[in-house]
Amino acid sequence: MTGRWPASEAVGAWGLFMLFFKQIRPFPAAAIAYAIAIAIAVASSTTFAQVAPLPSVVVTASRFATPLSDAPIGMTVIDREQIAASTASNLPELLGQQVGIQVRDNAGSPDRQIDLRGFGITGDQNTLILLDGRRLNENELASTRLSAIPLASIERIEILRGSGSVLYGGGATGGTIQIITRASANTSNQAPSDASKSSAALVVGSLDTRELRASTGASDGQVRFQVDASALDTANWRENNALRQRNVGGELRTLFDRGFLALRLGAESQQLGLPGARSLDQFKSDPRGTSTPKDHAQREDYRLALAGAWRTSSLEFEAELAHREGRVVSDYRQFDYYSVRDRRTLSFTPRLRGTWSARGIQHETVFGLDTESWRYATRGANSAEMLDSPWVQTSATQQSQGLYLQHRAALAQGLSLTAGLRRQRVDDEIRDQLTPSLSVAGAHWVTASSLGVRQPLGAGFDVYARGGRSFRIATVDELTYFFPSDPQQLPTARLLVPQTSTDREIGVQWRKAGAGVRLSVFRNDLNHEIHYYAPAFSNVNLPPTQRAGLELEGSFQPKAQLDLSAGVTRLDARFRGGEVGGVPVSGREVPLVPRLALKVSAVWTPAEGTRLSLAARHTGRQRFDNDQANEFESMPSYTLVDIKASQRMGQWLAALKIGNLLDRRYFDYGILGGFPASPSVYPQSGRTVMFSLERGF
Repeated sequence: MTGRWPASEAVGAWGLFMLFFKQIRPFPAAAIAYAIAIAIAVASSTTFAQVAPLPSVVVTASRFATPLSDAPIGMTVIDREQIAASTASNLPELLGQQVGIQVRDNAGSPDRQIDLRGFGITGDQNTLILLDGRRLNENELASTRLSAIPLASIERIEILRGSGSVLYGGGATGGTIQIITRASANTSNQAPSDASKSSAALVVGSLDTRELRASTGASDGQVRFQVDASALDTANWRENNALRQRNVGGELRTLFDRGFLALRLGAESQQLGLPGARSLDQFKSDPRGTSTPKDHAQREDYRLALAGAWRTSSLEFEAELAHREGRVVSDYRQFDYYSVRDRRTLSFTPRLRGTWSARGIQHETVFGLDTESWRYATRGANSAEMLDSPWVQTSATQQSQGLYLQHRAALAQGLSLTAGLRRQRVDDEIRDQLTPSLSVAGAHWVTASSLGVRQPLGAGFDVYARGGRSFRIATVDELTYFFPSDPQQLPTARLLVPQTSTDREIGVQWRKAGAGVRLSVFRNDLNHEIHYYAPAFSNVNLPPTQRAGLELEGSFQPKAQLDLSAGVTRLDARFRGGEVGGVPVSGREVPLVPRLALKVSAVWTPAEGTRLSLAARHTGRQRFDNDQANEFESMPSYTLVDIKASQRMGQWLAALKIGNLLDRRYFDYGILGGFPASPSVYPQSGRTVMFSLERGF
């Protein structure tokens, strides 16, 4: 490519760019233009050293291996080396260090809520998380089991910001996070360099923490296996928050000349004390205490999948048949409530990709079918002994079938156009065995669409614009809302309307020698947003809302031994009109969305085998959950700093990490409740020190 851009194409692409630009509010055009100028100036004036290139392929953008150069702008790829260099101890912590992602603890669980692009308490339901292509999000109001995935088992993480509903279905309005394990990363007949390596690690530290990790694999070129296991015990920072966790997962893969066949298995168990929330006064006087000293929960999950692929020069076919099941037992002694929840999911996801050339235009078409059958049952009583005579007994099913098509055309001068469409039917049924009036069944047809354009400008610059429509179906915990059919009778139930969003985004990116700068501006206009409204003890469809945001991030290497990265997110989440609980909310802020977030990280390698890492993040003020009227003061901002030093000595690797270095007292989740309304919060850990020792074999 010469870097020249014909005037006719420039006019057309710039016109489309400005069309999207005018739709992004409430950020003034002058401020956005100024940010673009800064990004270009930084890219043009900084001398960058050669750094390690990103992986050559990604899969999230098309559900097939795709060259990184063809991936959408805004995709972040975190490779194994970056994971090892980070200060993170687990996957939620690592994701919380990325631009545009907020993590929060609203239950005292290590499986923190992941919120991409500002959806507040429903962040988990608007951020899709995949493991080797399989959906991990639960069809209930429970956070995804990310703590069960050891960092050492991950080959890379792909973060695709913006809607992924065309390819992946509901719950992807904020974006898609794909976790690629070491076992599934390489599908060629050439074995990876570490396919036969094994390792073991020990972690000890503050809060009576002890963790063991082990990994082993083998390959003869045609048959490979990989197994990862871990065991973690910790008292955690708060009283009655002790955690005991066991995880094992692996894959057996057979490679053929034109494809592969793989069997994937995994099992996790977790026992956790539930410390409950604290009032603001308790947060100030006794943040580590608990008012629920006997509450606890345990969880077991199992997964099994059979995946395969077949390829020719112009066609690729992949499919996976996956089964997942689990049980959660919760004992809330504070409320004399004991419950058992069982769930089971069966999915089949075949897909086909074709590539061809016509009249100098390169085409790629992806066509697929997603089918999923999900079953759920729960029983609740005053105690385990009373479970045979429950006062809560509910079962639910959800059947989903979706067809999707995405086409990308690569035109002259690098111009790329992408369009996609998904049509999906979802059948829901929820049965209340004890109160038949609360049983309900129904079906919804939903549609997702996307249209995008990307144009290289030369000298490492790319510009893009995209838009579309995404959706979300209510989970089983949100499926119905209640209303009095007759003042003298019990309430009855109706299905909630699916949530829809009109999505728009523009961006510019500069990348060279592994370093780069990215600026994107986006807006989501949501209708029928699904939300639990605490004062009414019911799920509701909210009045129209919007998320408008600006993301600016960059990474570079001023010296061969120093890697720097930084990013800022500016978010504005508001109601576009209507009332909540009889209170007008037009123009009010959506709770739990910080207006400003900053992320900074640095990795220094002063000598071979020696590495020092630092990660800092600042989260600005945000409204308490359930404060749609914005009548209470905001949650305070907080700044966290983590550092880690590591030293490699032959096959040994030792590391020392200090979390929350400045010992800040903070909370990342709070909710208003009671009469009069007052906040309850979940205090987070103070300073911790962890030491790890790993041995490779």
